[in-house]
Amino acid sequence: MPNFSLSGLSLSSIIPLVVLLHLVCSPYTKIEESFSVQATHDIIAYGIPTANVTNRLVRYDHITYPGNHPVPRSFVGPLLLAGLSSPLVPFLSNGLQLQIVARAVLGLFNAFSLLSMRRAVNTVYGKTAGNFYVLFQATQFHVMYYASRPLPNMFAFGLSTLALSNLLLVKSTNTKSRRSGRRLRLALYLLTIAGVVLRSELALLLGTETLYILLRHRVSLSSEIVPAGLFGALLGLGLTVPLDSHLWRTWPLWPELSAFWFNTVEGHSADWGTSPFPFYFTSALPRLLLNPLTWTLCIPLALAQPATRRTSVDVLVPALSFVLLYSFLPHKETRFVMYVVPSLTAVASGGASWIYTRRGKSRSYKLLTVALLGSVVVSALASAFLLAISSLNYPGGVAMQRLRDLGGASASVRVHVDTLAFHTGAVRFLEVPEEGSGLDDLGSSLRSSFLAPMLGSLPQWWGLNQGSERRPRWIYDKTDSKFYPDLLRDVQFWDQFDYALMEHPELAIGAWEVLETVYGYGRIALLQPGQELIGNEDGLNVLLRNSLGMRVAGWTCDSLKRVERLGRSLTGGRWVGIRMEPKIRIIKRQHGAT
Repeated sequence: MPNFSLSGLSLSSIIPLVVLLHLVCSPYTKIEESFSVQATHDIIAYGIPTANVTNRLVRYDHITYPGNHPVPRSFVGPLLLAGLSSPLVPFLSNGLQLQIVARAVLGLFNAFSLLSMRRAVNTVYGKTAGNFYVLFQATQFHVMYYASRPLPNMFAFGLSTLALSNLLLVKSTNTKSRRSGRRLRLALYLLTIAGVVLRSELALLLGTETLYILLRHRVSLSSEIVPAGLFGALLGLGLTVPLDSHLWRTWPLWPELSAFWFNTVEGHSADWGTSPFPFYFTSALPRLLLNPLTWTLCIPLALAQPATRRTSVDVLVPALSFVLLYSFLPHKETRFVMYVVPSLTAVASGGASWIYTRRGKSRSYKLLTVALLGSVVVSALASAFLLAISSLNYPGGVAMQRLRDLGGASASVRVHVDTLAFHTGAVRFLEVPEEGSGLDDLGSSLRSSFLAPMLGSLPQWWGLNQGSERRPRWIYDKTDSKFYPDLLRDVQFWDQFDYALMEHPELAIGAWEVLETVYGYGRIALLQPGQELIGNEDGLNVLLRNSLGMRVAGWTCDSLKRVERLGRSLTGGRWVGIRMEPKIRIIKRQHGAT
């Protein structure tokens, strides 16, 4: 591991800081992350149930609402997040903070794996390339945004990136050595474990990397490849099968095999939509890399120069072969091929370094250097804009936070959470915890510390739990109209609830009052002179005061208005705005009304 200078350390800190910035600006989660988020919560709250304590398992979300989880996923990742996050429970004041901490654990692990790739780039392409790697990677929106998101893909991402950084070092040398052999075996272990436990598509990446190493490098199949693969597979199966069979109440269960069979062999992944064959190459990868100069200039240049050509080819061929093979699956999502982005960025960094180190040799290199540095700035601004939009896509999480303030102090509060609210952030971390659960200690250390008086002035989600001495029992229901349409048309079903979070409040049977409307991202609007976005300021206020506090929310809205006035003065009154739209209504049942 090369020694970093002070400037190198400062530059390295950019990646974890940007990951955490994305996390704090967008702390809620979506339906794709639901299983891992709920599982992490349930492990912290109820522990791992034993044969003698089966009543805890029935409280797990995947048992209570099995329809929300069409295929089993592994509990291994959530177990690690829960184990590392739970010691902090007494020092955190509410569930959202705990959710942020759990996500931060994952985000920092992925940031560490990206920095391991930077160290490999330093060795293979030089320290200038390593610096460009940090700049390119930190300004790629999707990787930074998803790094802390508890998707199975992102649990696997850190392991695959560590593996690919070791493979980069292996491919950069023509000589066999004991260290090279250890790195190769470690890479194969990590890819195999990630594929067996977390995401089965990594078997394709393992296959393309292994085949390429066998064909291009003189590596023994029997003494290195096969033992590494077998050991990784046995270790992965030893982790996933016992734990997941127990928690899913099915023996034996290998979740990734079940998911592969359901999605690929039976073809159910197409139920979520299909995309044309070249989607990953024409749409996904350009968006993932974000900076167009990385793939239009830097990667071609790394392939063209004799000094970087061989290693760059060795990196690109198996990575792009994986993407090509995965393109045959009709259902496509950007996150499915995110694993190759660090490798592509590494090659682009080699090309960027070639330009930068020659900036004093000719005018053309100097202009290209300016263009490269300018493209990093533009990518950073584009990433910030995408973050601003993406942070507005979680009205369900905001509504859950607001409901806790609006709820009454009766002995019991029953809440129905509709599909859109659940899909956009209304998860168990945001519920008022049950008495006797592992989350009942939230804030206990803070309440007895000298910091307690200061916490009241912080934003809402940093405040201490209200009613810590005695609080009402909150009961939440997530009955999905997709699975139980008749039940949601039953008057008696609605009579049991005090509150509901509804996309369409008119579907709630009985007399209900709308307490508050939570807004979310609608679309980008091109505004003509004199045209305003009606209702936007109120919608933004609800979102911002929930995460930033009343004072900062007001200051932020005022600042945005000033920026808009300045922009309109420069464009003749025209402006590009984000149109907020009403998404979730917080409604309260009117008892005794007819």
